[in-house]
Amino acid sequence: MDPRKIIPRAWAALDELERLRLPQRAEHQVFTPARVAHWLVRAAAPRQGEVCLDPAAGTGRLLLAALLERVVAGEDPDWLLEHGLVGIERDPRAAQIAAEVLQMAAQELGGSGRVQARVECADALAGPLPQAQVVLMNPPYGNADQLDGETHQRLAGRFGFHRRQLDRAAFFIAAGAQALTEGGRLAAIAPRYWLEATGAAPFRAWLATHSHPRLVLDLGNHQVWHGVEVLTALVVLDKDLRPARPMLFGRPADVPGLWRGPAPDTYPIEPQRLQQDEPWTFQDPAEERWLAQMSASTTPLGSWFQIGQGLKSGLNKAFVMPRAQALQLGLPQRLLKPTVKGRDVRMHQLADRALVLVAALEDDEPTGALLDHLSAHRPALEARYQARKGKCRWHNLSLPQNTALMDAPVKILSPLYARQARFALDRGQHWVSTDLYMMVPDPQLPVPVEAVVTLLGSAPVWRFIQARSKLKRAGYREFGRRLLSSLPLPLGPTPASWPQVAAQAPPGIDGAEPWQALAQCALALEAAQSPDTKITAFIDAAAACLYGVDAKP
Repeated sequence: MDPRKIIPRAWAALDELERLRLPQRAEHQVFTPARVAHWLVRAAAPRQGEVCLDPAAGTGRLLLAALLERVVAGEDPDWLLEHGLVGIERDPRAAQIAAEVLQMAAQELGGSGRVQARVECADALAGPLPQAQVVLMNPPYGNADQLDGETHQRLAGRFGFHRRQLDRAAFFIAAGAQALTEGGRLAAIAPRYWLEATGAAPFRAWLATHSHPRLVLDLGNHQVWHGVEVLTALVVLDKDLRPARPMLFGRPADVPGLWRGPAPDTYPIEPQRLQQDEPWTFQDPAEERWLAQMSASTTPLGSWFQIGQGLKSGLNKAFVMPRAQALQLGLPQRLLKPTVKGRDVRMHQLADRALVLVAALEDDEPTGALLDHLSAHRPALEARYQARKGKCRWHNLSLPQNTALMDAPVKILSPLYARQARFALDRGQHWVSTDLYMMVPDPQLPVPVEAVVTLLGSAPVWRFIQARSKLKRAGYREFGRRLLSSLPLPLGPTPASWPQVAAQAPPGIDGAEPWQALAQCALALEAAQSPDTKITAFIDAAAACLYGVDAKP
């Protein structure tokens, strides 16, 4: 439904009023695209005589979509303006735009033009919302920590899941769910954060207890708003507390198809899983069976590796410097360590371009060349939060952590964010930055660590990572501690089918024993100037054999 053709005067006025009265879009305020607004209205399916409430109405785009859909379905525009559509908006400028445009649109649709729209200028989180059969929303986004203390005190009293670090959209969704009458529906576009964040697990459980999540449609990397990078999902809830039914969850491949009909590629998630701490990022049943098969008879990587994140330098120019510069300063060698950042790690390849100054380990005031170097940065170093709070001395690293892991004779490195698997072996005792994770093997690890790093780069493990990792902006995935700890290691007996895989071993790789063959592959790939397709194909086949799964989706 194209509002530009049905209500051209009202829609043109909406565009003009937004441009003139809201020239600088307020923080966290975005205008809902028409196709999203109409999709949400159709998903909520308001029936004749029902009240639609938007507690974060903005300039009224969702209410406008509801007005259009319901008038086309045969309802009276004057009745809808007076009784059937209710908006709450904190920004008085946006609230006034919504009221004016709704009244104009109702007149274009055959109304009298004398009925004023019910748009109240108020804070939707200040107290319970009015009851409604349908709630539509595009709530404010952003960390709730930015809300004032009084608001947090009220929210903590209303919601047991309250945390200051939640996205504020979660509280709007919860307030909307509370406002629903029995049998009512809520449809929202919201940031995806709460679907998978560990700290949002209590909110997910609350939502599944106080409503029935009917549909969650993850929009993946699709950016709904031009110039705004935020990952979103479409959420549909029912206020239906009868015996729970499965929720549909989907990640559509063809996002534009959403706006023309029902969500594609949805599949059921059993009700009992919704109140667990697990993220709401599930795979279709066939994929879940494949993942379960891969995890069978394996041990998690976290059982055999210590896992830790790298250090924060506090001020890169003071503590991290190009190798040549560090050597020219004449600093004591015992205070310099080779270092790598996330961008220096490629699969089986590691490049160190700098040295890190570990003055954090010195108790005494710096002297000589060290004092000269750090003094040039002293104002900035003293201005750091940790230094001001007495958590570190002015010349110290702000957050030295996991130094024992960095000094380990061998470890596996992985960038925190990457678009593909990038695991590399570090035998150089590098001190790594905070955008890297380190995995130090237990001395009793029963297989070569070189074989493990090779396995982590295989196609089956990448498929596991794609299913279980958090999807970030621009296609990046988060290789955090939770994911790395859960990666499965198939340390059981050699499968009977191994001889057939061993026959595929490329020259120079002895396929007699799986783990030794994988270790040889790691050494060969480390020495190679470019990827060797024969070796990587053998690695994928070997991994599939060890995990007992098919090599490709």
